[in-house]
Amino acid sequence: MGNTVRFDKYLKILVLISFLVNLHSAAYARQLRIVVLNSDGFEIIRALGAEDMVVGVGDVIAEEPDFWGEYSRLPVAGGWRMPDYEMIVKLRPDAVLGYRRSPDDESERKLAKLGVKLFRYDFYRISNFEKEVREFAAFIGKSKEAEELLSWWKPLYSRIEKLSSTVNKPKVYIEGFGKYRSAGPGSGIHEMVTLAGGDNLAKGASIPYLEVNSEWVFSGNPDFIVKTVSLRDCYGGGCENYLKQAVDEFENRPGMKSLKAVRNKAILSMSPDIGPGPRGIIGVIEIAKRLHPEQFADIDPIRIHSDYLKKFHNLDYKGIYIYEPLSVSQ
Repeated sequence: MGNTVRFDKYLKILVLISFLVNLHSAAYARQLRIVVLNSDGFEIIRALGAEDMVVGVGDVIAEEPDFWGEYSRLPVAGGWRMPDYEMIVKLRPDAVLGYRRSPDDESERKLAKLGVKLFRYDFYRISNFEKEVREFAAFIGKSKEAEELLSWWKPLYSRIEKLSSTVNKPKVYIEGFGKYRSAGPGSGIHEMVTLAGGDNLAKGASIPYLEVNSEWVFSGNPDFIVKTVSLRDCYGGGCENYLKQAVDEFENRPGMKSLKAVRNKAILSMSPDIGPGPRGIIGVIEIAKRLHPEQFADIDPIRIHSDYLKKFHNLDYKGIYIYEPLSVSQ
C-alpha cells in the first residue's frame, strides 16, 4: 500500500514537471528572436504565423517588398551564403535559420561563439518537406499551425504521387538559371519533375547540378523542357517578359529547333516562386498538367496557389509565374 501511494505521488510530480516544462517552452517560443537568411525559411515562418519572431532577414527578402511587405524592411543580416555577423550581434537573436549546406560550417562555428544556434532546414526538398516543417514548428512552438499547413500540402502531394505513378514518363530536359546548367538527383527540381511524372534526362548524374552541352541535349531529344528563370518578386509583377525571353533564347540557340520539344512548343519557363521551395508543390502541378494533361485536367494550379496565399499569407493572388509558347497559340 505504501509503495502504491509513493508511486502515485511520484507520478503526479512527473506530470507537474512535464506541464511546467511545456509551459516554459511555450513562453520561450513566444519570445524567440530569429534571423532568417533565406526566403524559403521565411515563407515557412510566415505560413506558421511566426513572422513576429523575426528580427532580421537575408538580402533576398529585402528585394521582394510586394510579397513580404513590412518584413522586407527589417534589418538585413547578410545573405543565405554568408551571414553579417556584426548585424547579428546587434540584433541579439536566439537562432539563425539557414539552409542545410549554406552558410558553411565555419559560419556555424562563428555563430556558436556568439551564442547563436544555427538551425538548418531546406524546405525545398519535397521528400523532406513534411519532416522539416514538423521539426522546425516544434522548435518555435507552432506544431498546431504546422499541421494546418500540412493538411493543405499532403492531399496535393498524395494525389500527384498516385496519378504520376500510373503514367508513361516523357523525357524532360531540366535547365536551371544558367545556360546548359542541368539538375540531377539531389536537386529540388529533379524531385519536382520526377513527382510530376517526368523522366529527367540527367537522372543518372552523380551530382545534383551539372554542366551539359548542346550535343548532350540533342542526344537525349527530350519530349519536354523545364527552364527555371532567376527572378525576384514575381508577386509584384513584371516577370512575364523575362519568362518569355528565356523561352525565346532557348528556341533560338543553334540547332535547338530540331528538338522534339521545341518543334512541339513543349517548353515551360518557371519562376523560382513555384520552383523548389514551400510552393514547389504548385510548380509540380504546373509541370504535371503539361506532361499529362488528361490525368491532371481537373486540377487548377492557380486556384490552389491563390488558396495557399490567402490562407497562409493573407495575400491575394497576383503575378505571373510560368510561360509556355503553346498557350499563346491556343
